[in-house]
This record gives sequence, C-alpha cells and structure tokens, in this order.
Amino acid sequence: EAKADDQTFAFGRTAEVLDEVSGKVHTWTIVGSTEADLASGKLSAESPVAKALLGHAPGETIEVQTPRGPRKFRVQGLVP
Repeated sequence: EAKADDQTFAFGRTAEVLDEVSGKVHTWTIVGSTEADLASGKLSAESPVAKALLGHAPGETIEVQTPRGPRKFRVQGLVP
C-alpha cells in the first residue's frame, strides 16, 4: 500500500526541480545541513528553497522568497 507522502518531495529524496525563471532543471536531494553541497545537488533541509519544496508533489509550483527576490520552482518529478 503506497502512502500519499511517497509521492512528495521529502527529506532524503531526490527530485528534478524546474526554476521557472531561468528555465534550468536542477536535480536536488534534500539532506541535513552538514551534508549540504549545492554544487553536487545536495540541498540543505534548512534552506528556504528546501523548506518550501518539502511535501510538494510533481507538477506543483512553489514560490520561494530568496535573498535575490521571489523565485518560482516546479517539482518536475521524483528520482527513484
């Protein structure tokens, strides 16, 4: 039996995320702050972007306030 949270971006999971402003697709894994390494796609769970994306399913768009202003991201899909 699949739980609903199996279909959302959660801690420890990897997803493809579209930056709707730049058009770039990022492959990000949400990790603990000590493991974070944006260059290798490891997004700190403490970051504003990760906090905003947590719990969202593929197809959902999230607006995030960043130091450079609002950004829009869409969860494209979860990576197995």
